[in-house]
Amino acid sequence: MEHSGSLLNAMKSVQQRYVPTPEVLSMFDQFRQMLNKCIQVGLETNMTSIQSLSIALRPYGGLKEYRMMSYYKYCAVSSAVGILSNYHKSKRKNPKTKEPYVRQPHLTTCYGLKIKNGNFFLPFKCHERIPIPLNPY
Repeated sequence: MEHSGSLLNAMKSVQQRYVPTPEVLSMFDQFRQMLNKCIQVGLETNMTSIQSLSIALRPYGGLKEYRMMSYYKYCAVSSAVGILSNYHKSKRKNPKTKEPYVRQPHLTTCYGLKIKNGNFFLPFKCHERIPIPLNPY
């Protein structure tokens, strides 16, 4: 539980069993590749803000090579900024800190998600969503 001021926020999570389809696995891997590219560019240019990293990505061709929706690209840049700032903070405390690199395929987004009729709909392409069945509870 989190306590912020006079409000008390509670969060609950439920384990969800799901065997991802090849297209979902491909999305996860592409997101991981985008994230690693953003981290690499951020390390080379020493950028740690979303705006500066977005600008720094332009000479590298941005993230156009990845055929994903634009808000996944924004989330990759945003996630990379968080990873880079944690890396720099850790590096100040321990100079032997390894450079960050994401190995596990995953996906981070907070846009375009829908829950309807017991399914979680993950945006895939423009006007196309992948349904993921949810537990009944």
